[in-house]
Amino acid sequence: MSTADRSYSRLNKSSAADYREYARLRTITDSLELGAIRYFMSGPNKGERLAQVEALLREAIDFLWRDGESSPIDCPEGYTNCHGACVPYQCPGENFE
Repeated sequence: MSTADRSYSRLNKSSAADYREYARLRTITDSLELGAIRYFMSGPNKGERLAQVEALLREAIDFLWRDGESSPIDCPEGYTNCHGACVPYQCPGENFE
């Protein structure tokens, strides 16, 4: 069972209030993802825009995955540490920085 399946399974056992909070979080993260991609794609200087977005998102990644600690990210089972970001897939190439 994948990590996403386990999360969904736990959600099924949750209360209606938990579901509403989960839906709210999903809405926020969907907007964040789509907004970041839209911002990056719409500008003339994609390198500069990527640096801006990455700086903002790295703060959130560090907060969420490091739990406020300064130690290196320790990704859970089933995730790969892709240059400081835990993802459920292999890192997309060695040239990614």
